[in-house]
Amino acid sequence: MLEGRLRIQKPPASAAFAVWTPKGYDWVYRKFISDPRPGYQTTLARPFENRHLLEQIPDFYELLKSSYDDSFFQQEVLGKYLNVQAGVVYYAFNRQEHVKHIQARPNSPLLWALDFNVDQCAP
Repeated sequence: MLEGRLRIQKPPASAAFAVWTPKGYDWVYRKFISDPRPGYQTTLARPFENRHLLEQIPDFYELLKSSYDDSFFQQEVLGKYLNVQAGVVYYAFNRQEHVKHIQARPNSPLLWALDFNVDQCAP
């Protein structure tokens, strides 16, 4: 849609400015990073370059790192392109840690969660 809005050639060249966070090797990665088109230019801002932010909150990135898991921190803060299509869907899931045998309690309230997948609802 943005390209469609850049049809007027006055001033001498059309220009647009976009900001994004990497979301895997998607169309943005292909168009601007791995195989940039002629006439396109990409500037990759690195963390810790924003001196104004760090003057206000010197430990800003450390606070985010303590709040985010490693993959989310690498993508959202460090701006790294990660292969989000590989591995398990919930990469932080550990069967030994998160799956436990529990005793059924028939008189307890029923808690019901639904997962609306692509094809069907799986309770």
